[in-house]
Parts: sequence; C-alpha cells; structure tokens
Amino acid sequence: MDRQFYDFIFNLRASQFRHHTPEFEQELHYKLLSPFHQNLDCTAFSPHGFEGVISESRQREYRNFMIGCTFIYCRLALQEHADSEQAYYINDYYLAKAETIFNENDLMVLLEQMIMSYRNLILLASTPSYGYPIDKCINYITQNLYSSLTLKQVADYMKMSPSYLTTLFREHVGESAYQYIQRRKYKEAQMLLTHTSKSLTEISDALGYNSLAHFSRIFKTYSGMAPGRYRKEHSNAGLFEREEDFHTS
Repeated sequence: MDRQFYDFIFNLRASQFRHHTPEFEQELHYKLLSPFHQNLDCTAFSPHGFEGVISESRQREYRNFMIGCTFIYCRLALQEHADSEQAYYINDYYLAKAETIFNENDLMVLLEQMIMSYRNLILLASTPSYGYPIDKCINYITQNLYSSLTLKQVADYMKMSPSYLTTLFREHVGESAYQYIQRRKYKEAQMLLTHTSKSLTEISDALGYNSLAHFSRIFKTYSGMAPGRYRKEHSNAGLFEREEDFHTS
C-alpha cells in the first residue's frame, strides 16, 4: 500500500469512524429472519450512530450507507439459499434507486423497502442446496433462463453427457434437468405475466420459446390455462387488451 492509503486510514480512524461489527451483521440476520420483526425500525441502521464519515456530503454519506446495507443483505440472503439471480437483481435495483434519491428520509424509506424485498425473497423463494455439482448446474440454468437453453448446452457446460446429467439431476432434484428448465421458465413466465406489462410475444421471445404457440402450449401444460387467460385472472398490472391476448385465451 502507498502513502495515500495510510494517510486516508489515519484520517478515517482519527475521525472516530467505525465499521459495522460481525455482531451487528448477526443482529441484522436475526431481524431479517425472525417473524417477530415484521416492522423493522430502520432508524437503528442510520449512519448517525457513527461519528466519523467518509464523505463530506451528507446525502452522499447516506447513499454510501445504503450501498453497504444492500451488499450486506444480499450476502445474508445468499446464505439462506435465496435464488441468487433474484438476490443480485434486488441488489442492482436498489443500488440504482439510491443514485436517484437525495433526500435522507426517502433513502431510509428505500432502505426499509430493500430489507422487506430481501425478507420476502428468503421466505418465498429460498431453494435447497443440493451440493456441488448440482448447485453449479442450477446456477447456470438460472443465469441463462432468458435464452433458448437446451439440455446439451447445460451438459456441455458441466462437461458431462446429457444422459449422465439427466440421471444425476433426477437423483438429487427428483426431476430431469430438462424438466427443471421447463418448470423454471414456466415460473418465470408466471411472474412476468402477473407483474409486468410485457406482451406475450415479448415474454415468449425473451424466454427462448420457438414461437408464441409453443410458449402457450407449454404454459397451458403446467397451469391448465393459456397465458392470456392467466394474465387476466392474476395480473397486478391491470387488464391487457392486446390482440394476442385474445388469440391465446
């Protein structure tokens, strides 16, 4: 390390700045998981508890604090086997939001929303660990869900034959890798139909289906209804009156 580094550390420590302790992170972990902490008091996480600061700007200091908390909660969520891609997307979303907010109170509201997002992810979307190499395989599938992912591609990535991967996956997960891919795509489509205004064609293309008809057929196999009807019955984004919705109802 150079002289600049040690000068910075000296000034930081002389200002009475203190990092969060491992015990503080354990407390955050407990409050994140405990059903007795439904309404977290985010003022307890305020940077005011630390006399020394890194930034001369109060708003910048709050954003620094928000960034630090976001990474902490992302790591805690991953420790609880939350869906890794969703955890990182939550991380990315709140980091981007923090850059657009300059009011301290709004940042604390954002922090509370972030904490609840991670809590809901852990409670609703945690996945079991199957050990290596199945976890590695599942992570690869998750990262490539928005593509025309094939069993052969997954097998090549894992340096296994498709037949061996199928056997191994079924032994640990209870279904083949191909079935797992299709089920994960279906669950992703459910989420997109319920919470976004993306058209059926956009969803079908993004998830790598050959055609809208193919997407509709696979979706109906799992849900018992076509995606257009599913959206009408479950959507949180309002009713969609696009022509394709009627063609796939």
